[in-house]
Amino acid sequence: MQRAHHFRKRRLLVATGACAGAAAGACFLFAPARHDVVQYLQSAAPMPLQVQGSWSTPGMPETTLLSLHDRWGSVAAALRFPPGPGPFPALIILGGLRTGRHAVDLAGGEHAIAVAALDWAGGGSRRLQGPSTLLQLPGLRRDLRRTAVALRDLARFVARDPRVDSTQVYVLGASLGTPLAAAVTAAAAPAGLVLLYGFADHAAAFEHRLRASVPWLLPRWLLAQLGASLTADFEARRTLPRACGTPVLVVSSPEDAALPRRCREALWTATCAPRQRVDLPGGHIDAGRDAAVLQQATSVILAWLDAVDTGGAPASEARRAASRRRGDL
Repeated sequence: MQRAHHFRKRRLLVATGACAGAAAGACFLFAPARHDVVQYLQSAAPMPLQVQGSWSTPGMPETTLLSLHDRWGSVAAALRFPPGPGPFPALIILGGLRTGRHAVDLAGGEHAIAVAALDWAGGGSRRLQGPSTLLQLPGLRRDLRRTAVALRDLARFVARDPRVDSTQVYVLGASLGTPLAAAVTAAAAPAGLVLLYGFADHAAAFEHRLRASVPWLLPRWLLAQLGASLTADFEARRTLPRACGTPVLVVSSPEDAALPRRCREALWTATCAPRQRVDLPGGHIDAGRDAAVLQQATSVILAWLDAVDTGGAPASEARRAASRRRGDL
């Protein structure tokens, strides 16, 4: 019995050492050079956009399906307008991997606001769970850049629609969409940014996600560091300080078990004035709660935007100055 226990212990130590060595080697060999994603988004060529079709009935919202194209394929999007001539404010949404363009349905049609939502490049089919997440990260890095460019170009397209007030185009990033929404905001200066159930500190986020499948501390830490390195371009702590002057609303939940508190606090710390934080009840946004959360968040957003625009000229002037410096939405 004692010998079997000793053998199991040795096998565990060998496995731990092998995992740690593999993760350390991967960190050394595959960690990419740092790139300035904000500059990339300011200079990247636009993705050609096509209207796939639209439909509406009298007195009901009009929905249009869109697609944006690059050399790797297409990224689908949807745009919904409330009844009436406008001009309406517009909310451009990038949700989690499996929400995509269907967020236009979740946001509801009862508000006098145009809503556009974007699929993830690559189809949003990746499941970021367990050590296999690290094998997907090189492809995910490319998809992150493609999605960010598509989000930038969708916002530009919506801003040019005559039914939209081009001075009131807002970007919303939910869950995994928050780092990309932050980067687009730093590059293009929309009227405002909403971060819904978001995070910063990628190393802490990866370490948290790996706990269930990697019980050993050292391999888990090394794998988390590798994940953070491969996604460092979009770290919100790098991009949000460059969005100063753009109003930011951070919506989160203290009961969110999908992300450690450290990640939520790092996101809030990275923002700068004018900013506001709202805590909603419940856990992380998920398929069972999307409709309620987004509808509630939309109401919070509209009230926040109204307060920003009527609360005095400094915030609005700061936003306009930031827009002149950085963007062309």
